[in-house]
Amino acid sequence: MHSAFLLLNLALLGNAIALPLHAQPTLYAQAEENVDVPLLVNSAANFVRGDRYQTQSQMQVNATCRGVSTAVKADLNVTAQYPDRIRAEVTIQKEDGTPDFPLLVVVQGDKVWEYRSDRQQYAALSLEAFKQSGHGFLIGLTNIFFLEAQESIKAQLREGVTPTDEIAEDLLADVSVSQTASPPGDEYTIYHLQDNYDIFTSNIVVRPRDETIQQIDMTLSLDETYKLEVSDKITARQENPAVTDETFSFSPTAEMTEVSFEQIYPTNLFGDDCF
Repeated sequence: MHSAFLLLNLALLGNAIALPLHAQPTLYAQAEENVDVPLLVNSAANFVRGDRYQTQSQMQVNATCRGVSTAVKADLNVTAQYPDRIRAEVTIQKEDGTPDFPLLVVVQGDKVWEYRSDRQQYAALSLEAFKQSGHGFLIGLTNIFFLEAQESIKAQLREGVTPTDEIAEDLLADVSVSQTASPPGDEYTIYHLQDNYDIFTSNIVVRPRDETIQQIDMTLSLDETYKLEVSDKITARQENPAVTDETFSFSPTAEMTEVSFEQIYPTNLFGDDCF
């Protein structure tokens, strides 16, 4: 079984990387002695406890493939409903931080729509095709983390039970974890996760006073050929936001033109020749 940490990264890459299946280390054998595992587990439980959240975050993506670099900054306003409903209002930014163009991503089960209102263009694709497209980052790492929660864990949380051992195993199997203190004056704990295949690393930033996840960073490196860095910093998060029948649906109008997803957002952060 792969951890939620690895699934988070693989959700961005589809089947581009095949991981070995033989290694199954346990969490506590891989955690350094000074790591506050209960804080991390409780923060993860709190993060996925509800069934619907609206999250505003700031995303930064940097990708390098064979010496060619790509950078993306975006503001995200995402409503996510467990297990498979998403409405992501994305504002892609220019290099100076001003808005460039808007994107809307709607996920309804295995159906996905991407829409650019500035061009009146939309693309319709399956969830699997969306994952393979390299556009998965558009919904944000934190929202992927929420939607990847195991149903068995969610069921216990709904009953008011926090399955500590199951969350720890699900979150940190196949990885080692260390912890660093925040700089003086800051009230954050940063967990550093390293997978056992030397491909992924991740940071999870936790605020101890209310046991909440504030930021998730991910780095993927492959043989000095390809490097991807994604940072998703939460600025606001609300549980149980109001939704309507239109929130997780998309209905093209006569003025819209259907195009391929490459035309909606052409940047290929994952590089066809990088794997």
